[in-house]
Amino acid sequence: MNLYFGIDPGKQGWVVALDECGDLAGEWPIPIIGKGAKGDYDLRRCADIIRDQATAIAHVGIEKPIIKAPAARSSVAKQWDGYGIWRGIAAGLELPYSLVPAKDWQAALLRGKPKGRDEVKTSAMLRAVELWPELNFKNTRPDGPEQGKADAALIAEYIRQTYGERKKKK
Repeated sequence: MNLYFGIDPGKQGWVVALDECGDLAGEWPIPIIGKGAKGDYDLRRCADIIRDQATAIAHVGIEKPIIKAPAARSSVAKQWDGYGIWRGIAAGLELPYSLVPAKDWQAALLRGKPKGRDEVKTSAMLRAVELWPELNFKNTRPDGPEQGKADAALIAEYIRQTYGERKKKK
C-alpha cells in the first residue's frame, strides 16, 4: 500500500496519511511536550510517526510556512522550527518529500470556494469535511476546531494527486 502524508507543521498542526485511493490511513496531532506556545516539539514522537510508516510512504508533503506581516520574530521562528523538524525527519529517513506552499494546495483543492484572507480557513475546513466526512474536525484542543487536521488532510490529498500512480500514468 502506498501512503501519502500531509503535514501541517505548526504546534497546533497534524499529520494525516491517505492511501492511494484517497481514504484516510492515519491521523496524528503534532506531538508537543508542555502546553500551548510554551510547549516544544517531542522530536522522538514526531520521528516515530513517520518511521513507523516509512516502508509504505510514497511521498510526504510538508506545508511551507507563509510569514504574514507584521509577525513577531519569535512567531516566525516557531513556524520555521516545525517545518525544519519535519523536513529533517523525511530527509533523514530518505523519504521523497515536497515543500508545499499553502497557495499551491489551496489553488488545487479549493476551486470554486472563497479564498480571501478571512475565508480560506473556512473553505479548507468545508472541503475537508466534504472529502472525509468520517474525520472528526471538532475541537479536541481547547483553542478551536482542528484547522491543522483539515489542512494536513488537504496537503496529503494534494500530494496524492500530484505524485500518485494516477498522475504517473498520464
